[in-house]
Amino acid sequence: MSKAVEPPLLPKGSPDREANCEVAMEAAFAALVTASEAQGWTPRETAAALLKIATEHARQFRLMPAEPPRWQTRRGILIACAALVFLLCAATVWWMLR
Repeated sequence: MSKAVEPPLLPKGSPDREANCEVAMEAAFAALVTASEAQGWTPRETAAALLKIATEHARQFRLMPAEPPRWQTRRGILIACAALVFLLCAATVWWMLR
């Protein structure tokens, strides 16, 4: 049931090498999905597991950020809001004590 991944056709540094790798892995990937679902895993479970494994693998090579940009933006907003609240409290205390 497992399919072999074909070796590269193009030399390292070729601009089309990534696409060549995708094509070489398609059959093996399809066989893995089929085998997973044949063992009773749902298509959604299979997709989620493959996505998680691929994401972690991509992060090892810094192809993806450690955390999504959306979270980084939200975290920045929360930090800015906390700083603003702190400054407002400090200004209020200063105003009352002067």
